Order: sequence, then structure tokens, then C-alpha cells
Amino acid sequence: MVHSISILGSTGSIGRQTVAVAEHLGLNVRALTTNRNIQLAEEQARRLHPAFVAVTDEASAKALRIALADTDIAVGSGENALCEAAVLSDTDAVVTAVSGAVGLRPTLAAIEKGRRIALANKETLVCAGDILFFGIQCDNPLQFVLAGWVASLVFSNIVYTLTVSFGDIGKALAVVLLVMQVGGSGGTFPIEMTGPVFQAIYPFLPFTHGINAMHAAMAGAYHMEYWIELGILASYLIPSLALGVVFRRPVIKANDWIIEKLESTKLI
Repeated sequence: MVHSISILGSTGSIGRQTVAVAEHLGLNVRALTTNRNIQLAEEQARRLHPAFVAVTDEASAKALRIALADTDIAVGSGENALCEAAVLSDTDAVVTAVSGAVGLRPTLAAIEKGRRIALANKETLVCAGDILFFGIQCDNPLQFVLAGWVASLVFSNIVYTLTVSFGDIGKALAVVLLVMQVGGSGGTFPIEMTGPVFQAIYPFLPFTHGINAMHAAMAGAYHMEYWIELGILASYLIPSLALGVVFRRPVIKANDWIIEKLESTKLI
């Protein structure tokens, strides 16, 4: 469970939303950072009472230090202060929402200290994607492997059942299902950015629950989140096995009849 966070880039768009969520959930915000928007940073600091505020711009940091002189909040300046905010003690997670490559050093520093990372900074991935990926470990590696195993079993079973039961038509259905899942499971883009059709089918796709289970294994699950998602994913085996074991023979007969009629039309 996450109880305390540091927000790097708290005055930006994502940072402001993170502050609002933290206030709503009652999270303890340990540190805030900004480039030079000290007016908003002061407002946030007085509301959230962090232990530390980092300001990249030296002159702005001096002004904020004067503005917060009546509090016990420490104010740092420069890029080193960003790293200090990222590794502050008693911080469970670090939200990296700063713009540009300036987010790289504090993100790496937080990873080295074992902090959980909520990354909203694409430049960090572009500049040091391999370093970040190799430096981050799953919260529960065994659960991650189990989620991958169950996902592979479910998808393989569905594709095999469709192919055996419907022949070439089943292969086409499997391809359509795969395309729908890539676009509609939230794996490529956040589901809110997709069209209304994908948003409507999102909860019913196997991919959705496979991705959610892997997310929970990587970042840590809330309560029974992981097992619920894994159970929903595994439940797709029930209709797949029912089709493959119970209904396959009548379906094959119907499929053969359809193919025979199609061939008789001379169109195929």
C-alpha cells in the first residue's frame, strides 16, 4: 500500500491532478517540485505541508524560500534538489511528472533507493529506457510469471478452439479477436483515449484482465485485486472449453454444411 508520495512537477498538468488525487485519498505528500511556478507551489505547500519543496530555477527558489519562511518547510534549488526530493525518507512512491530530460536523474535516484515509480515523463524512457527497465523489479515476480502463464493458456486455448471448431472461419475470428484486444484492452493507449466502441467492449476482453493482473504483480496489488483479475481471466476458459469439448461436433457439422452450400454457389 502507498501511504506517502513525492510529486516531481507538481505545478504541471499531471502534477496538479496528482495533488488533487493525493488530497482526496488523504496521502501524505513528502515533497513537491516545480521549475519556477512558485505561486502555485506555495499554495500547494501550505495545503499539503510537505517536508521539502524543490525549485529548479535558482532565483525562484530564493523567492519561495522567503515566502515559506513562516513554515518549517525546507526549500532546495537546482537539479540536485530534484534528486533530493525523489529520495526523501519515508516516501513510498515517486510521481515523475516533470517535463523533459530533467526527470532522468531523480527517477534513477528513486529507483536506486527502491522507491515505486509512477512515470509520466516520456523523455526519461527515451533517454534511458534500458536502464529503467533493467533497474525496475516486479513487486511480486512469482505472481507476474503466473499471470503470464494463465494469459498464455487462455489465449492459446481460445485460438485453438476457434480454429478446430470453425476451420478457416475460426482463424479469421481469432485474428479479429486479437485486433480488437490490441485496440480495446488499454494496452496500447489509455482506454479513455479510444473510441466509444472500444470503451464499451473493454471490460469483456481477456486482454484487459491479463494486463491488469500483470500491472498488479509489477506495481503491487490493492487487497485482492490481483487474484480477482486473474480469476476473471481464467474464467474465459469455461466457454472456450465448453465449445471445444461439448459443442464442437455439432458446430463442425454446421460449419461443414455452410462450406458445402457456399461451394455449391460457385462463388468460393
